[in-house]
Amino acid sequence: MDNKEEMNEQKDRKMDKKKRLCLSILILIVLLFVPLSAYASEIKSDGKTTQVIEEENKTVRVGYFPYANFQEGGYGEHKQGAGYEYLQKISYITGWKYEYVYGSFKECLDMLADGEIDILGSVSYTPERAESIDFSTYAEGTERYWIYTREDHTDLTDGDPKQMNGCRIGAADGSYQKELLEKWLDSNQIQAEVVGCKDYDEMIEKLDADELDALVIPALSVNSDFIAIANIGASDCYFGVSKSRPDLLKELNSALEEINNIETDYSSKLYARYEGKAVINYALNKEEKQWLDAHENTIRVGYLKNNLPFCGEENRKLTGILGTVLDTVQEKYEI
Repeated sequence: MDNKEEMNEQKDRKMDKKKRLCLSILILIVLLFVPLSAYASEIKSDGKTTQVIEEENKTVRVGYFPYANFQEGGYGEHKQGAGYEYLQKISYITGWKYEYVYGSFKECLDMLADGEIDILGSVSYTPERAESIDFSTYAEGTERYWIYTREDHTDLTDGDPKQMNGCRIGAADGSYQKELLEKWLDSNQIQAEVVGCKDYDEMIEKLDADELDALVIPALSVNSDFIAIANIGASDCYFGVSKSRPDLLKELNSALEEINNIETDYSSKLYARYEGKAVINYALNKEEKQWLDAHENTIRVGYLKNNLPFCGEENRKLTGILGTVLDTVQEKYEI
C-alpha cells in the first residue's frame, strides 16, 4: 500500500512538472509571437476627437492633419498615406502606441509648440520654428511645391507668370509652401492675392466655388484635374517633436537611423510610390503651341524596332510602352 502511494506521488510530481513545462513553453510562444505594436480603439471625449491606445507601452500624441496621399482618414476612418505609413514603420521599431489628435496643420503646429501633442510629421525646418520645437535628425521626405490651376483657367497656363497678376492663390495657413509662394511672387514681381486656408479640403472647396484661381500644394497631393503652372521650390520635411519630450526625440532618431541603415532610400521610395498616384496634367504653353503651329501640328519621333518592352515594331506600327504613351499624347493634345 505504501509503495502504491509513493508511486502515485511520484506520478503526480511528474504531471505537475509537465504542466509547468507546458505553461512555460506557452508563455514563451506568446512572448515571441504576439506583436508589440498597439491596437487602438477610438473614442470621443469632451467633444474632442482622440484615438486612445489600449496597452501599457508608451503612448505618443501625434498631430494628424488630413492631406491627400499623405495622411488620409479622419476619426473612425481607414487611414493611409505616405506620412501615416512612415508613422507605422516607426511604431514597429519603437513599440510606441499612437493617440491621434486631429486638426489643421497650423493647429497641430501650435499644439506641438505648446506641448499639447508630442510629434508632428511633414514640418519644414526654419530657425523660427526651431525656437519652439525640436526636429528629427533625419528628414521624413522631400516635398516639391507647385502652383496648380484647373482647365477653366487656361489664361494661366500659357507659360507667362505675369498672367497671375490679380489672381487669388490659396495656400495652407502656417505652412512652409505659403512662405515659398510669397517669396516667389515677390521675386517675379507678381501682384497676386495669397489666400490663407485652414486645410487641403478648404482650398478645394474655394477652388470649386470660384473663390480661388489657383493653389499651392505638394506634388504628392495633386488631383487628376489639376494643371501645373509653376514650380516654386522644394523642401526637406522632418518630424517635429515637443521640447518637453527629449526622450521621444532620442527614440525617434534611433528608429530613423535604423530605417536609414537598413533601407537607405526608404523615404524616397515611399514618397515616389504615393506621388505615382497623383496624376498631373501639363497644359501646353504659348511657345509650345506656336512651335506646333509652325510644324503642322506634327512631332517626329524615332524609335528602335527591337527594344521591347519599351518600344518595338509590328506590321510597321510602333508598339510597347512608348507606343502607348504617344497614343495618349496624340489623343490628349490632338497632335
